[in-house]
Amino acid sequence: MKRIVGVFKRDPKVNLEDYEELTREQAKKRARDVSELETEIQKLYNQYKAASNPYQQQQLLQRLQPLYARKKQYEQQMNHFRNQEFQISQMQATRDNIKLMKMKSKVMKQNVKELGKLMKTLNVSKMEKYQDNYMDMMEQMEEMNELNNMSYTIDGDLSNEAMLAELVEMEEQQQFKDMQTHDEYSTNLYQSNNNPVNNDMNALAQVLQ
Repeated sequence: MKRIVGVFKRDPKVNLEDYEELTREQAKKRARDVSELETEIQKLYNQYKAASNPYQQQQLLQRLQPLYARKKQYEQQMNHFRNQEFQISQMQATRDNIKLMKMKSKVMKQNVKELGKLMKTLNVSKMEKYQDNYMDMMEQMEEMNELNNMSYTIDGDLSNEAMLAELVEMEEQQQFKDMQTHDEYSTNLYQSNNNPVNNDMNALAQVLQ
């Protein structure tokens, strides 16, 4: 049967990327053709403006007319290929979005199953019991610390404002102590210089020198 009828051959599949590349190349080709025609048309038009003979101008216009018509045709083809390329890009974006949505659906489905298995292994009542036991132990430790006068809790305000205020106060107290120490030193030095005995001793030391 195959020898008589033959085997039907299916056309090869063409994906969007191949078709987009083909339309892009066609659009580029038509853009090059338009550019070449514009250069040739510009040269003839310059000759037309420079020609003083009406007969020469008519001849140049006849040469310009088919070039101009071909340029318009190529521009239409170029725009057609560019529109096709844009449509293919939109189709690719739609296809990619659908793939992403399918992947997201699979991931969510898998995660829901895993979360369900984890929730089954989680015993909420035991967790509540452990939490209650822990709180009871903390209360007992607090009572023991109070009995031993070794409470680890900190009284007072621990905010940044309170800490900075206390540090400023400590700094002022230290400056006051430094001033007192300086005043005592100055007083002792003054008294030592005004003491007669010390003056005599100083004079004797100068004579001996």
